[in-house]
Amino acid sequence: MFYATRPPKLALLKAWGKVVSRSYDSRESVGIFASGRGGSTWLSEVICAPRGTILQYEPFHSGSNPTAARFGVGGRPHFTDARPPTASQQRFLRGLFDGSILNFETAMNNQRPRPGLMDFVRFRRFVAKFISANLALDWITKNLGIKAVLLLRHPCAVVSSQLAYGDGWRKASRERIRVPESVFEDFPHFGSIRDDIETTEEALAFVWAVEALVPLVVPVRNRRWRTVFYEDLAMDPVTGFQQLFDDLRIEHPPNLADIVRRPSRSVTQTVKGVDGWRRTLHPDQVSRILSITARMGVDFYDDRNEPLRESRLISAIG
Repeated sequence: MFYATRPPKLALLKAWGKVVSRSYDSRESVGIFASGRGGSTWLSEVICAPRGTILQYEPFHSGSNPTAARFGVGGRPHFTDARPPTASQQRFLRGLFDGSILNFETAMNNQRPRPGLMDFVRFRRFVAKFISANLALDWITKNLGIKAVLLLRHPCAVVSSQLAYGDGWRKASRERIRVPESVFEDFPHFGSIRDDIETTEEALAFVWAVEALVPLVVPVRNRRWRTVFYEDLAMDPVTGFQQLFDDLRIEHPPNLADIVRRPSRSVTQTVKGVDGWRRTLHPDQVSRILSITARMGVDFYDDRNEPLRESRLISAIG
């Protein structure tokens, strides 16, 4: 199966997924939701460590998953009860978590180590990792019943890493912000803040705040996911991941202590740890980033390295 050329591999993968989807309970699947450069690759690598786990890596990315574009699920979809996905989009979303829609690039090429034959023979669950699905998190968890994690990282760390990592982020501006207009209908005060954006770091901070706040305003009693702070995982990874595995009711890998200390394949040398952004951002940039996020309503991160202690109550909500 895994020594064939790519077209037969893809056909076998899709056929396997169709068979699995008939009996697999997608409530065992895990969705990881985060902002880009927020630590989601590291989180997904740890959660996918138990053998038999198949990772769906950025399945909304139209470049690696043309199926997403065909169903009209791309960019940052904003799905709510008032604006649900179409029937075909719902079929696509369900397929990501039950195995009926698998893509070679998203389900094979980005998992480390790459899944082998026994991972499919002794299959346990799918894990889908997104950096563009926070605005759909509430709808997905409510209607698909999956297990889910919302990963939050300090906006200065995220913006600093984005500036260091890719040209797309370095070209961010007020005019290039890709946030659905429906978000501004639900959050009218975001519009005036967007109009005041002058710098790249402000544009990136604005998008980070949108991705954090849209799911967090869901009433506490209705949350169906685990909200986790990157800083808590980074400072005590063994304890943090043990708690997360228990909360998600999934088995711990036997070598968890080694796995959590292994840098992810997407890590850069420029923004590491919980305070790396202090070495890469100018104080004026920090001020601009935090001014945007505070104006938008973020009260759980400020100029300290860690989230405010009272905000850790968020992570206690399952």
